[in-house]
Amino acid sequence: MASSSKIKVLAITCKLGAVSFKQLHRIFNSDFHRVHLYRLLNGLMKKGYIKRVSLPLRIQGAFIATDAGRQIVYGKMSLRDFNTKEQELYHTLAVGNAVIEFSQYSNIKNITVEHELGSAQLNELIVDRRPDAILTVSKNNIATKIALEVELSRKTEERIEKILAAYDVSFSSNLHCKGVVIVVYPNDTYKLYSRLLLKRSKELREKVLLIRPNELIQLKEDTFGKRLAPVTFNVTPMVQSNMHSIIGI
Repeated sequence: MASSSKIKVLAITCKLGAVSFKQLHRIFNSDFHRVHLYRLLNGLMKKGYIKRVSLPLRIQGAFIATDAGRQIVYGKMSLRDFNTKEQELYHTLAVGNAVIEFSQYSNIKNITVEHELGSAQLNELIVDRRPDAILTVSKNNIATKIALEVELSRKTEERIEKILAAYDVSFSSNLHCKGVVIVVYPNDTYKLYSRLLLKRSKELREKVLLIRPNELIQLKEDTFGKRLAPVTFNVTPMVQSNMHSIIGI
């Protein structure tokens, strides 16, 4: 059981890129007591599969996978290097929060995060954008790919115009991505997004869902399905297929 539990914790840490103890406890709340989770994390750190990084504005910091840990989970796949700069870590944790929230909706069947997206796969989805994640939404046995973008920092008007233009081109090009959810933290950036989106075509506006972080818990049921409890977070099949190869963990 301990080995299986460590595998789950390592897989989630690798998938999210960076994860706080609070996030892990929420994901595994029904499986592990807090003390047990701490022991699992300590065991993974002693093995050299994850490490703890401190964040100035967070007492507990966060956990990230080491190269050895990512090698175990993803095998020899060519993944983008994870950026451990402070601002990137805060953004990654914010993306993790969004991913965890989306995982609670019944119509979300898979979530592929940014570093799991290969170039070929990305080219089939979007033009000139690398979203934070791709959500696979299944409704009436029809699967639809929707991009997820999390805006943690302020954006200029020029930058937002460029983002909206990229999705406009992608949707009109009939690529696999059929919509985008943009979660915006800064209030002024949210207002700027809203104003600039109103200037765009009705077709684009219908495919862009602009929300604030607190709205993640009340998404439209007709699109995303019912909100489930507790969190039903699953690693991707790509990660699951490599689990049997973990030895001595």
